[in-house]
Amino acid sequence: MKTMTIERRVEIIDMVNTIIKEYNLSIPIQLETIAKQENIYYGFHPYDRKFDGVLSYWDGCFYILMNTWNNEPDTGRARFTFAHEIGHYFIDEHRNELINNTLYHLSKSEYKNTDSLIEKEADYFAACLLMPEEHFRISCSKPFCPSLIETLSFKFKTSILATLIRYIELDLFKLFVVYIKNGLVVGVKHSHDFPYNYKDFREKAPPKGSIVYELGFNDYTSEEPNLIDKELWFNYRNKSMYDEENEDENEEYELLEYSYRINKSLIINVIWEDNN
Repeated sequence: MKTMTIERRVEIIDMVNTIIKEYNLSIPIQLETIAKQENIYYGFHPYDRKFDGVLSYWDGCFYILMNTWNNEPDTGRARFTFAHEIGHYFIDEHRNELINNTLYHLSKSEYKNTDSLIEKEADYFAACLLMPEEHFRISCSKPFCPSLIETLSFKFKTSILATLIRYIELDLFKLFVVYIKNGLVVGVKHSHDFPYNYKDFREKAPPKGSIVYELGFNDYTSEEPNLIDKELWFNYRNKSMYDEENEDENEEYELLEYSYRINKSLIINVIWEDNN
């Protein structure tokens, strides 16, 4: 599986910072301003489920179309799709490929194309554009709690999923995130220094006893974080058994779990240490 290099990430960050400065953008980022300034035609229309957005090139002009099938205009998800397509436009290799070889490029945004380097780059561009690092870090001055993600999502007009992933990518707190779709685990993402070894539940139901397992039988979201047994999700070992470099880091904490219900089929489960 191809991954972005650090150099490529820095290149995309610099590109985004230049765009924000050039068009004097503020939070939440005005994507329509960028499209209009670049003479990109854009619109929303219901299509089938095959794509979220499309960037096309025809007769010397660029067009961005967003699919409203499950992606209503001005929602966090729709804005991410819009920013993702703008990313394809600004990243030279993506734009030139479109001009020289194809008439359009279909995309599944919000981290759905984990095997495609092109889509990863456009997703990263979208995250950096919608949630600029400096503004995002300033907004995260308070310790992590589920309501913080909701506050950030509202401020930047981004989805809970995109906001959580940005929070993890910037290593603002040790988090472990599980994606559950139609009752099965379909993916995980975590901070690089999350201290526990994950049991592999891919394409399986969440473990019995977890909050998200109980939510699979109703339409609710978590009311508040709940303490969970470490061994539900992780091959747990007492940290002091294998990490003796820093005694302070060997202190044992309880684990908390909270679940965001995104829609009827998708739940985002968050696990973290209760070190307050």
